[in-house]
Amino acid sequence: MKRLLLVILLALPLSAFAEGWTDPYGYPLPNTENKKTIAGFSGWLLITSDPDWKEKFDSAESVLPQLTTVNEIGLGEKITILTLYKNPQIDTENRIDLTCDLKITRPDGTLSSDETDLKCASEELIGPADNIRRTYLVIDFIAELKDLYGVWTIEIILKDRNAKIEIPLKERFALVSRATLT
Repeated sequence: MKRLLLVILLALPLSAFAEGWTDPYGYPLPNTENKKTIAGFSGWLLITSDPDWKEKFDSAESVLPQLTTVNEIGLGEKITILTLYKNPQIDTENRIDLTCDLKITRPDGTLSSDETDLKCASEELIGPADNIRRTYLVIDFIAELKDLYGVWTIEIILKDRNAKIEIPLKERFALVSRATLT
């Protein structure tokens, strides 16, 4: 009987056991600083340079669209910082309640932003809970002359208040000089 059970378990696809982020083939991805799953609730802090990210994201329901991710930008370039999630806990009225703490640290260690308990998603859950969704917190950053060169750090604590789960997420990008010699 044990041998039969083992054979049955091996025959199941890995995606049947995956509760967090998966690759395109359904294999589970490990937790990283910017992408984590805790007790089934998943969060992802993503930086994209795609100007049409919203159209791409809104056209897909259950999969993450192909977005260009970046880790460095130059003056005048724009990035968008997104916080994605899936599998939020619903309350008795089928509503989700997510908040976010946001901290953005400049290259010199000073804070550009430090906010707590921002409303990130508070609505009726429509569709499967494991659809990939974005929070209300969308940050556009355009590198200007007054901005410091170096590595900027974005930290989000994504909180599912119904499940009492907090996911700390961290991502970085570098503001670099793209001057060319002529």
